[in-house]
Formats: sequence, C-alpha cells, structure tokens
Amino acid sequence: MEIKTLFYQFIYLATGCLSTMITQYLFYAGAAEKKTYLTVLAQYFAMTLSIFIPIKDDSKKAKVSFFSKPMHIKRNIVIISLIDIFANVISTFGMFLIGSGIYQVIHSAIVVFTAILSRTFLKKQFTIQQWISLIVITGGLSLSAIGRGSTATGIMGTIGISVTIFGTICYAIIYVLNERILKDQDGPTPTQHSVWVGTCSTTIIFTYILFFVYPTLDMKKSMMNAPLYRNVPMVNVVLAYVTLVLSHFLHSYTYFVLLGKSGAVTTGVINSIRAVSVFFLSSALYCRDDISQCFTKPKVASCVVVVVGILLYSYFSSKAQQQQQLKAKKKE
Repeated sequence: MEIKTLFYQFIYLATGCLSTMITQYLFYAGAAEKKTYLTVLAQYFAMTLSIFIPIKDDSKKAKVSFFSKPMHIKRNIVIISLIDIFANVISTFGMFLIGSGIYQVIHSAIVVFTAILSRTFLKKQFTIQQWISLIVITGGLSLSAIGRGSTATGIMGTIGISVTIFGTICYAIIYVLNERILKDQDGPTPTQHSVWVGTCSTTIIFTYILFFVYPTLDMKKSMMNAPLYRNVPMVNVVLAYVTLVLSHFLHSYTYFVLLGKSGAVTTGVINSIRAVSVFFLSSALYCRDDISQCFTKPKVASCVVVVVGILLYSYFSSKAQQQQQLKAKKKE
C-alpha cells in the first residue's frame, strides 16, 4: 500500500474520532440540540471547502463543471445528497439518544452492510474468509453493548438503537453510490464530488434552518438547560464549531479520496477502527460525567475481537488481490 494512501487513512480516522467527540461535547453543552441540525450544517459546509485545495489534475474530468456533466451524474449527486442528509440527521438523533460510544458500536456494522451492497450492486467478489472476518468485526462491536450503565435502554434507548441501525444502512448505501459514481467514466473527481455534494446538502439544510429553525431558536435557553455542561462560555462553543468544520473538511475530503483508492468496504473497515478509538476517547473525556460513556470489560473484549477481525480481513483481502493479479497475468 502506498504511504500516501496510509496517510489519507490516518487523517480520515483521526478526524472522524475528533468530529464525533466535538459533536458529543456540543450536545452536552446544549449547543447542538437535535432540532437545530447545526452540527449537520457544519459537516456539509466543511465539504464545500474542498474547492480551495490546490489539486494538480489535468484530466478531462477535472475540467468539466457540474452543469456540463451528463444528466445521470447530476441526478445521482442530488440523490446522494438527499440520502446523506437523511442518514446524517437520523444518525445524529440516534447518537444523542444513546451516546457516542454505543452509537459507534452500531454504526460500525456499516462494514458488513457495505460489503453486502457492494456484492449486490457493484458485483464485487468476496472470499469466504473475508465474509468470516466481517462477521467477526461485527460480533466484536456488538460485545460493547453488553453491560450496565448504558443509556441504550427503555423506550428512548430502543428508538435510538433502531434509528441508528437504519441510519447505518443508509450510510452503507451512500458508500456504494459514491464509489460507483467516482468510478463512472463521466463521474466527478474526489474533490469535485466533495464540493458538489457539500454544496447541494448545505443549500438544503441551510434553507430548512433559515425558515423552520432560526425563528424559534433560543441558544441561550438551550445552553442553560444543557444535558450536562450548563452555561458553557460562548467562545468555547464557537471554537468547537470552528474545529468541527475543519475536522469535517479533512474527513470528507480524505473520504472521497479513499473511496477511489481503497474502495467502500476498506473505508468501512477503517470506521470499525474508529469505533474502537471512540470507545477509549469517550471513556477518557466523558466517563466522569456520563456513566454510559465508561469503558467497561465488554468494551475491552470488543476491542480485542474487532482488531483481530480487522487484521484477518486485511490479510485475506491482500491474499485475494494477489490471486486476482496472478489470474490476470495467466490470461495475458
């Protein structure tokens, strides 16, 4: 694997963890109430900033504007944006109900959903060993939900879990659609895709906030009745949102680059590593104030199983790729 690809994977992982922690903090501080969708707006606005990245790309794709693209490409960009917004909104709602730790447990099952959808729609072939590895990863992630002190109980917990599962499936659909459009002969470059999806989604969310949220939004009242950290200085909130935008900017850009380089399933595996990392970070930052975020024995077991599953998947994927290359050489 190229060092550049590994670097992109590291940035994608680090910024994914950072954005999750900041979003959870803003919710605890009453600065990201579920109805406002402000954290969702920050994410899509960050995607549009990819336009400022200087990229040396002399390909025909890079020179074609959005409006000059074929109709099916423009239609797919809008569809991806709408599904992405829906998945983002309900997943954020689910995370606020059950906490970032358990949320990441469920959300990281995306690697299995993505594999199934890739097999169905992209006609990708997976070996039995790869499927077993994916099942091991999912099984390991499910272990972390065992134990006491979780907010994922009762009616609201059940709703949160159900919503998060549905949102995860929607994200898996987005992964596959994004990979498909990036590999289309007439499709956009990773930078173009990030900017176009971000612009479309930002426009939709901003319009909604402007007409339906802003007229009734009372941030001071929301922060006074914060779930955990009440009366947080406004400067802290502003800095948190600025950091969130920058984190999402790097995360979204590297996401589209990795889809083109590594594929949807491998990107999903990186999200499983992200889940393990979030377990540690959530416990270190929020365990003292929120018991549901504490790192329990089941979560330790979960991390071990997930790491084993990831290593197995990486090994069998590399082996399968080598076999495909050998077959291709023999045919030549």
